[in-house]
Amino acid sequence: MSAKSINNGEGKPIYKQWWFWVIIVVILAIIGFATQGAESNNTDTGDKTDNSSNATQTDTFNSDFDSLCNKLKDAYKTTGQVSCQDANTWTQNHAANADAFPYECRDINIDFNGQIAYEIKVVKDVTNMDYFKKDYTCANIYGGDGNCVVGEAKDNMLYSVIFTDKNDQKQADDLASGLKTILEQ
Repeated sequence: MSAKSINNGEGKPIYKQWWFWVIIVVILAIIGFATQGAESNNTDTGDKTDNSSNATQTDTFNSDFDSLCNKLKDAYKTTGQVSCQDANTWTQNHAANADAFPYECRDINIDFNGQIAYEIKVVKDVTNMDYFKKDYTCANIYGGDGNCVVGEAKDNMLYSVIFTDKNDQKQADDLASGLKTILEQ
């Protein structure tokens, strides 16, 4: 059967009918949109997996940090004032000055009536700990005349105990040991 023999009853072959070409254009458009949509979905899936993984890592970090904060609030509720850095502070600091805040971390500070202070720095990615260790010294944290003890509690956690105006290294060491025990649990 030739193309000339297929007609609509008016003597014109089907491929010369206007509606035939409209149908062809619609079918090609549908195939094009379907193909483009499939490629877009494949790209989006890859991005969502990466973002989802990063979001999960961030959620875990924030959840662990909040849990530690609550544990320290319970441990020192009668003796000290515990303040925990919110999850947005690093993001804001990083956006303002990425060179000064290149790696994500959060701090917990405990104040004992201005006489003694604890600081705990929790770092999101342990591969960045060397960056924090080099500057996490008593001279950089506290430049006063009191005593200061700095240590590492976990792979991603540094701490300091600072006596602001007292000169009792043994007591500072004992308090640092007690804090480290709580942090390691």
